[in-house]
Amino acid sequence: MPGLEGEHEIDLQFTAMPPQSTPQEATAPDYLGVAGSFASELEKQCGIHVEARKAPIDMLVMDRVDRAPSED
Repeated sequence: MPGLEGEHEIDLQFTAMPPQSTPQEATAPDYLGVAGSFASELEKQCGIHVEARKAPIDMLVMDRVDRAPSED
């Protein structure tokens, strides 16, 4: 969707730091906060602006796999 064609090489320095929590606060990692930090650094360091949006994607779902017996 960005309209950029060809290959591009960027040098981005980014370290995702998990939020500080105490053992009593057993919460899931803040993935949205990390994604926002990454997007912010990408724009600051490389001038690339990204934004969240909903769009259809192709997806393959396998709900079962049967292994065929082998002759050993």
